[in-house]
Amino acid sequence: MQTDQSQNLTQFVEDLSKQLHGCLEKILVDPTQSRDEIEDSKSLDEQLVEIKSTVLNLERNFKEIRLQALSNRPLAVQESVELLKRDIELKKSTIEKYSTKLEQWDQELPVLEEKSRQVLKHRTDGKDFDKPVKHEFLEKKKKQQQNNNEEEDDDDDDDDAEFEEV
Repeated sequence: MQTDQSQNLTQFVEDLSKQLHGCLEKILVDPTQSRDEIEDSKSLDEQLVEIKSTVLNLERNFKEIRLQALSNRPLAVQESVELLKRDIELKKSTIEKYSTKLEQWDQELPVLEEKSRQVLKHRTDGKDFDKPVKHEFLEKKKKQQQNNNEEEDDDDDDDDAEFEEV
């Protein structure tokens, strides 16, 4: 049974290799080849469907092999133990990584906290604040608006004047 499966897998891998090779030939067309020859060859979509079919067959065979291996109780237990050991090592390395980060922050946070207190203390003593900055553009714009308002008022004064009829 084992040799039958390995032959099937070998055949599937060879089929996959041939199909991928054909697909690449289709994609990477020879510039000297005419358009008619390209159109006569298998379409790219057909080749992709065949490749997908072969990959699915390979996947199915791998799952069958895995299930047969897991049906063997000692092998299944051994595989589970190995997976658990790998998982534990991964979690240990993650814990170690974040522990070192926490230790770094434990050292840096008091320094940052002290600096922020000094800045806050310096800002609240009243000596840190400068006079507000005056921008020339804003002052000019404000003066223009005031001048425009005054000119509009001048136009209103003409309403009371009497004009002579000619």
